[in-house]
Amino acid sequence: MPDAVVESSMIVFFVLSSVLALLLTRAYLRKGEKSYMYWSIGFWFFALSDLLEVLFAFGAYSQVIAQLYLFVIAFMVIPLAMGSLRLIKSEFARLVYFGYSFITALVLAYFTFTSTIGDMVSGGMVNGNIPMNVLISSSLITFPATVIIIAIAAVTLVRMRKLKMAWIILGMLLFAFGGMLYIASMPVAIYYVEFFGLVALWLGFFDFATIGSVGSRRKRRR
Repeated sequence: MPDAVVESSMIVFFVLSSVLALLLTRAYLRKGEKSYMYWSIGFWFFALSDLLEVLFAFGAYSQVIAQLYLFVIAFMVIPLAMGSLRLIKSEFARLVYFGYSFITALVLAYFTFTSTIGDMVSGGMVNGNIPMNVLISSSLITFPATVIIIAIAAVTLVRMRKLKMAWIILGMLLFAFGGMLYIASMPVAIYYVEFFGLVALWLGFFDFATIGSVGSRRKRRR
């Protein structure tokens, strides 16, 4: 893939994920629902991972940046799963997962920031060359989070039957699946999953009908 295409793609992903994180934050501030709060946190971490990918695309690479990227790309699914857990009434399930995720996040942080990361970027894109201890500790986070999101997604879809909620859940699933692809050393596929995940979440959180209504009101005023 040409360097210019990689660089522009990473910038677009960063902008889209940042705006989406802003929309989720605004949704939480307006509605006060904890699920939006956790989802917004997850996507601020996702925007950070996109920013680091922009740096990779422009040739900026160091041990610190690589370690931070590996931590963020796995950790971001924790708040996404916690946001999904807010859709059910079990406080016990939330407490158990919080304790589990806290411990596994500490394990991931230890192995990630104490390991020597080799050159994992090729042609401006992450190629998935990561140490085994980081791979295993990342799996302890991503796989349970994905199971939680999928299980709650199924229950929520049956219960609410709202198209926008379906898009939101699909987007969450795609991003959780993207984390699994990275762990499975299929990093190139992440970019495709990321694109479709962003599209799904935009369809879920952004009301395109408001554009038409605003335009029609402006025409009537004229």
